Amino acid sequence: MSRQNIFLAVIFTSILLLTALVHPGLHTTLGNIATHLTPQSRSTLREIPNIVHYVHVVPPPAGPKAKLQFSFRQFVSYYSAQFYLNPDIYIHTNADPESIKQARTSSDQWTRAVANLPSVKFRYYDNIHLAHQSVFIRTKVVTKYGGVYLDEDMYIVKDLADLRRAGFRTVLGLGRYRGIIPGMFLGMPGSELIKLYGSLQDAAFDGEWTTARVDLLTRLVPLFAGRPHEVLILDERSFFPLSWEDWGIKELYEIHEDDGEPDPYIFEDARDLKYNATFVQDFKFEPQPKTWRFDWRYTYAVHGWNDALKGKEALWGDFGDLTLDYVLAQNSNFARAVYRAVKQALDEGVIVREPYS
Repeated sequence: MSRQNIFLAVIFTSILLLTALVHPGLHTTLGNIATHLTPQSRSTLREIPNIVHYVHVVPPPAGPKAKLQFSFRQFVSYYSAQFYLNPDIYIHTNADPESIKQARTSSDQWTRAVANLPSVKFRYYDNIHLAHQSVFIRTKVVTKYGGVYLDEDMYIVKDLADLRRAGFRTVLGLGRYRGIIPGMFLGMPGSELIKLYGSLQDAAFDGEWTTARVDLLTRLVPLFAGRPHEVLILDERSFFPLSWEDWGIKELYEIHEDDGEPDPYIFEDARDLKYNATFVQDFKFEPQPKTWRFDWRYTYAVHGWNDALKGKEALWGDFGDLTLDYVLAQNSNFARAVYRAVKQALDEGVIVREPYS
């Protein structure tokens, strides 16, 4: 190793030690993720790393210490990321190591399945206590290590490799009403936009859900949009199709009768289409038939808008909830979007079909 590389390694290690002293809750995370990004690799990085970050906050228990648990919805988020991206997945959590160990042998299959995914690594923080604090953690880890941040109600439906390798330091998605939503974003280590966003969140936080999240990020993006290779902004169909409003929730989750028609609006099916002379000869430029099926071919990820589902139990019909059987029926737009990943988990024995699942 050259003297220059040795010097850089010493400086980087010193930074890690100092940061661990100032922020003791970060010490485990720093020691492990840093193995993926040495000083030399950080200086030569030309793409966004294939690392996925989640933040999972266990609320303070009222009685005995709360257990680390995952729902079926959260399992689908984690597994869809593993299925399409094949990344390293880091779950940043305030669940202590003993709770993580217990989760791996939990009687609940969704908790057990997430905790035992081969791509998943848990990183313990002792300073996350409220859901809003996940906003501060997500910007810190993506600034330091790069990768993809996902909320636990984001569901990947297409590989992100083209976006990671597009040459932009940050990739963001528009939502409804043209706001930039931080429920999913991609960044290279040291992204100036994400770093600035993180440094201003504390001052911007006013107790409201959107101020330090959507409003702040939306205000900052134009400052960077004119810089070469700084930020790629995708339209709402890419990460945040439909809406958290009643009409969007209905279109995403409502159950429809099985009409037996083929589904032309799934990415995998479109990928296999051959554009040859026969296609040109048979092509008819005419209006598409009206259908309840949303066209997922534009989409990389689907936001489930979990907070907007309260009081909408009627959406699930006889399934009673968003369950494994609900997804396998493929009679809703959400089920169509996540079916491939869930079916693969079932076929591989990662999960099993239980009664009333």
